[in-house]
Amino acid sequence: MTYTIITQNGKQGVADSNGNIVIPPMYKKVHNVTNSRGRYDANGKLEIHYTGEPRFEVKKGKFSALSNEKHELLTPFKYTDISGLYTDIARVKIDKKCGIIDINGNEITTIDYDEFWNMGQPVFFASRNKLHGYLDHAGKVVIPLIHERMSILIMDGLVAVVQNGLTGFMDAAGNLVIPYQYHGMAHFKDGLSTICKKVGSKKQFGIINKNNDIILPFLKYEYFDLVQKIWEKNKKIVFGDFKPFLENAQYAEAEAFLSTIHHFQLEKYIDYIGITSDDIAIARSLIDAKHRIGKKLLPILVEIENLL
Repeated sequence: MTYTIITQNGKQGVADSNGNIVIPPMYKKVHNVTNSRGRYDANGKLEIHYTGEPRFEVKKGKFSALSNEKHELLTPFKYTDISGLYTDIARVKIDKKCGIIDINGNEITTIDYDEFWNMGQPVFFASRNKLHGYLDHAGKVVIPLIHERMSILIMDGLVAVVQNGLTGFMDAAGNLVIPYQYHGMAHFKDGLSTICKKVGSKKQFGIINKNNDIILPFLKYEYFDLVQKIWEKNKKIVFGDFKPFLENAQYAEAEAFLSTIHHFQLEKYIDYIGITSDDIAIARSLIDAKHRIGKKLLPILVEIENLL
């Protein structure tokens, strides 16, 4: 059975697919809050598909209640907003404060939170007094609301959390998997995350795995952005990747690349490099020693060659 919001004499109600009026048109507003999923059709048009038991927000004046398709009110008229159900849970508001109710109108939490996000996960984002955490679908705190910032989605099994200005990662059970040691927000995908850390007052970027192993060493952003693209292609820094920069006289990129290789060697990230003395000799032949940036590259080449 499908349901349609109808309007008569400026008031709203609900009719079923047989044309029967199931909720009389007596409300200021009626909103279908049944569990739903959006899908795009072949023409790119978004279609909403409702699943589960029908539920409607019905509003009188300032306040709303939750109703089923039989016009049985499941809550009093006390909420200023009822959002769409997601996995049989809806966010409700009383003025600026939020809580959650189940499909039968039972309050799962007190109405004293600042925000909720329920994205169909086993746990969902909650905030109160500018601190954030996660609750499960029974309203039990899973990740305490002690974090200054955190992601609203768990991705690849982990969520970024910030405490005392430092970022770590927790799993859906609230276990701290990666210590608070990084900066900014990030997320995991396919077991890897690009993350930031500060060295003094400067930011560097690298890639870590779920064991907090360094997969791509931390570099200045202008180096990291270049190296990450090459890294994604072959997981190693090889001469063939920076040869085109030299041949085309794109010296700024070449300088960044050679400086990155130098950094790798100084930090003993030898496994990341696939460059030989022969490559250095070819690079030297491609550099215009009269170019202002070329003059910077030659000393870098010498230092790299000494480290091979």
